[in-house]
Amino acid sequence: MTTLDSLAVTRLRRWAHDRAAIRNGKVTRLSRDGWIERRSRAADARQVGVIDFERAFASLNPDDRLAVLLIYRDELPAAHAGDILHVSPQLATFRAARALSRLAEALDRLDLL
Repeated sequence: MTTLDSLAVTRLRRWAHDRAAIRNGKVTRLSRDGWIERRSRAADARQVGVIDFERAFASLNPDDRLAVLLIYRDELPAAHAGDILHVSPQLATFRAARALSRLAEALDRLDLL
């Protein structure tokens, strides 16, 4: 795994965390003076980061996206991912690695790594 691939995995996990926080309404705003603006900017930056990541992620083939999510986000063993994808464990691992490299390139082009 290259450095860009490792950064892409980190960015994938950050995206999943940020997306869940936004979906669950856990983007909080503190009511103390001086903190409201900063928290608002942080929430906006989080939303922009999620949108930018999803744009790069959408450029992947749907089967490759699923392989990346199963193996790198959900950390399923290759055998289980292969069963879900209806392919061999080796092919599931290959698809995920290939897609991760493509995702890393797309994120690098958008300066998201």
